[in-house]
Amino acid sequence: MNVPGETRVPGMGSIDAGESSNSGGDEHQASDVPALSLIVAVDAVHDGTTRSLRDMLAVIADASCEIIVASREAWPDAPDGVTVVAYNAASRGDRFDRAAAEAHGGILAFVDDRIRLPNGWAERVIDYFDNPSVSVAGGPVLPRSRWRPERISALILNSHLGTTPSGHVSRAEKPRTVSELAGSNLLIREDVFRDVGGFQSPSVGGEAVRLCYKVRSILGCDINYEPNLAVAATTRRFPGPFLADTAAYGRARGDMARRFREVAPFYPYALPTLVTLFVLLELALIGFPPLRHLRLAGYIGASLLFVLYVVQAVGVLFAKGHARFGDRLLATLGLPLVSLTYGVAFVRGFFGPSLDEISPLRGRQRPLRVLIINWRDISHPWSGGAEIYMHEIGRRLAENGMDVGWLCQRHRGSSRNELLDGIRVHRVGGRFTLYPRVAISYLFKLRGRYDVIVDCENGIPFFTPLFARIPKVLLVHHVHREIFRRETHPPLRWLGYWLEGGLMPRVYRKTPIVAVSASTRDDLVSLGFKADQIHIVHNGVVEVTPLHRKPALQPRILCAGRLTPQKGVDVIIRAMPLVLRSFPNAQLDIVGQGPDRTRLERLAWSLKLATHVRFHGYLPGAARDQLAAQAWVAVCPSAFEGWGVSCVEAGARGLPVVASNVNGLRDSVRDGITGLLVPHGEPHALAEALVGLLGDPERRDAMSTAGIEWAAAHSWERSTTELRVVLGSAIDAGRRGDTLSVAPKSVVEPETVEEVPISNVG
Repeated sequence: MNVPGETRVPGMGSIDAGESSNSGGDEHQASDVPALSLIVAVDAVHDGTTRSLRDMLAVIADASCEIIVASREAWPDAPDGVTVVAYNAASRGDRFDRAAAEAHGGILAFVDDRIRLPNGWAERVIDYFDNPSVSVAGGPVLPRSRWRPERISALILNSHLGTTPSGHVSRAEKPRTVSELAGSNLLIREDVFRDVGGFQSPSVGGEAVRLCYKVRSILGCDINYEPNLAVAATTRRFPGPFLADTAAYGRARGDMARRFREVAPFYPYALPTLVTLFVLLELALIGFPPLRHLRLAGYIGASLLFVLYVVQAVGVLFAKGHARFGDRLLATLGLPLVSLTYGVAFVRGFFGPSLDEISPLRGRQRPLRVLIINWRDISHPWSGGAEIYMHEIGRRLAENGMDVGWLCQRHRGSSRNELLDGIRVHRVGGRFTLYPRVAISYLFKLRGRYDVIVDCENGIPFFTPLFARIPKVLLVHHVHREIFRRETHPPLRWLGYWLEGGLMPRVYRKTPIVAVSASTRDDLVSLGFKADQIHIVHNGVVEVTPLHRKPALQPRILCAGRLTPQKGVDVIIRAMPLVLRSFPNAQLDIVGQGPDRTRLERLAWSLKLATHVRFHGYLPGAARDQLAAQAWVAVCPSAFEGWGVSCVEAGARGLPVVASNVNGLRDSVRDGITGLLVPHGEPHALAEALVGLLGDPERRDAMSTAGIEWAAAHSWERSTTELRVVLGSAIDAGRRGDTLSVAPKSVVEPETVEEVPISNVG
């Protein structure tokens, strides 16, 4: 069958449009014809889709059944045994029609990729249709839940007040004849489907209602509701995604009630809307002064509604099941929201623009939009490794065509908005007002402009799950508990402990986490995060032009980094008198600036090291490279690091590194290969390691070669690719309604934007 824009592939992959889709051709034997064709609607291909299809294949393995995927996009890696019919259409009904044209079974079953089939389901369907009087049948789509927001949605769906007029599609009730079935569990004989012309539904939503109406009115066949044919589907999270689905359903019903009154009659589909209007009228009767003479009628009506609500609330609170009382209470409070949401959406659909007016989808590309939220940007005078990490990845994301924003604090001389290396920088607030200003700026200025957030934790994260509904990824360089202990006093110390160790694991318990090293991952696990929640994306190393090594005639030691107490620069200064005993002309070059410089200078002077320790402050790249070319060895005596990028950069310049044996540094320095690890805070151990290396040129040369190779394995391009995978996984999980994502194996390309009616946007 030649259809423009359509591809089909048996088993796996896609073939060119117009190529024969029946690999068996006329040799297809009657004994090979399946009794049941399971047609699965797929809006977007992702890891969850693959898992769902494999689960379906396992359930129908022993039945005479085939699976056909009605997809919007080609799926070359579809599981074996699945036929893919790709058709670029917004209407699910149109895609179902295309897929049904390729089906061989005498029974067509229409579901979507969120469905979970119970064991023996296919056999029960085939047995049920052995009755020749059955033309169309189906069962409920029972809600299943894993997390608390989903359990609340499931409780609401199991109540009568919390569902739409076609509530039987989500509850197991007695077998009977109904006017419609759920589009995600609809079974029909192939000849009946053909006789009514299939779905032929150009609009988004309502395709199953149209089909059932045509079967009833054209052929005079019954629509059979059979609870034994039930399937299950994970419910949407409450309140946002669940109410969004309710609103989309209500709008589709309102639109259909205007265009096809016979398909969607006012009763019962407008009933929730009438109830909503009745509530508003009751409030007017009670509170509007000119209508006070009708106040009694208002009280009577309000009392009746209240009694109805109490009856349903009691049913939810004491219904069978293992749901916690807190979940039941929240579900009870959410009951009125469902009817209100449906009613308002129904009015919008009835009086708003027609959902039947769908323009063809276009395959244009919209760049992925990423918002980075960090304390500072790269231009801030106090920026450090955390800002370099995010800037290097951010500018590469921008170079790959993505729209990258950066929300951070202002600093003296900076503008509110600036474009740096393709990154749109938005600066708000100051040191003490940044956190509330970030939330306000996002809610009132940036909401809707980005697809995913990278929330950078620098001791205290921005707690974006509390105010942002788009997918989020938390980036952690290292746990700051030791900094709180060393550099703060009660009660600020206790507050820091609680925010990072108590509140953060709870707020981000369902958020993908990126750690820059295995040590940081282990520290996060000790705080309460799950190990499978955390992805490691190492720092990259800025590509360094191979240095023409010109070591100084006398030993020179390089120490680079921001001058703060945690960097432990005082340890190397205290070790220098011991080094000078073996190498009297040795010199320590300290590169970097920070609040600890004054204390460190005084320490060097007090030890009479003014001629052997030089503070260079910040140096431009060329001067820093020249200094590194003259050095014999580098040192990093930090108390802890997230990764130790300065150690890997020193290795890239051919310098062996002597570093503290602490978290982060033991990840970036390969002990005995690219450098040496010594106990932190012990000047004697540091001096002994330095003296040994300074006196062994052959060992230094071997470590220099190994350090260059080690650094070459840590490119920013690789780090960017790894983070893109995590971001794409988080976005895919957000589309599926999942709360946690596991990074896929392949790189996620920029998202394809399709022109769909606003009613199809959640």
